[in-house]
Amino acid sequence: MTLTKIIAAFTAIITLLFNFFPNSETIAEIYYTIQSSKFAWVETTDTIEEAVEEKDAQALALLASNKLKEKHPTVEQDIQKLFDSIKGDILYVEDDTEFGGGIHCDFRFHITTSTDDYQMFIFFTAVGPDESVCGLRRIMMWVKTDEYHSWWTDTENYITEGVIEEADRKLTRSWNCGKGNTADEYVFMVNEDCSRLKGEKNIEIMTSRNGGDDAAPESGYAFQEDDVLKVYLIPEGEEPPEPGTREPDAVITKDNRHPECYVEPGRYYLYVEPSDNYIIYSVSVITKL
Repeated sequence: MTLTKIIAAFTAIITLLFNFFPNSETIAEIYYTIQSSKFAWVETTDTIEEAVEEKDAQALALLASNKLKEKHPTVEQDIQKLFDSIKGDILYVEDDTEFGGGIHCDFRFHITTSTDDYQMFIFFTAVGPDESVCGLRRIMMWVKTDEYHSWWTDTENYITEGVIEEADRKLTRSWNCGKGNTADEYVFMVNEDCSRLKGEKNIEIMTSRNGGDDAAPESGYAFQEDDVLKVYLIPEGEEPPEPGTREPDAVITKDNRHPECYVEPGRYYLYVEPSDNYIIYSVSVITKL
């Protein structure tokens, strides 16, 4: 029996088993993986990459899943608004996608313009148990906000069917703070649930520091014994608290660099109070996207 016949026989057996046992997670995973291997990934990838390069909202809208169209009835206009938010002339688009085959692909494009840097993520599902989610399910964009390589997820141009469990993107704001007590000017999202966190937590904060006054802010040094960084998540529209008038949402030290906390879902910005006013700290907010 040739290899082709063996593969065909195996596929037929899995298909038969799937029809009899559709609720079996193991059989379903194998079945959908086989089906996705037949999917026109090359054609889809070329279409998505060309649409990003040409800022072609219509081409992406045609790929949208039914669930995304239901959540965003004006999906083409929404995508066009996202493209219109890209400032400057696009110099080049680099495809940084790491795709090893499978049911889903989270496309990643680094967009360099004459004025700014962007990273765009496009999540696509080829096959699945629910046909309504097949297709393009989410577009999100990171914007480089300063020369210290801080990144931000634009809350106004975030197009999604909702929280997607199969996707990995959870970083909402990566900020290299100014020295001393500092408020961030960029607003980010906090959703209801971050299921991978223990207990009733929906935020994880990751931090590092630079090595000293002359070190690069993005160098990612570990905290030292006397480093203490108080982090506050301030609701959009509210002023930062006067020092000592409110408990911080997280206190970061050498032994507690990745704390978890809970805030009500909504839109927030960051405010920090460092113990060392000469050090630039990096703060990353991870929530469910």
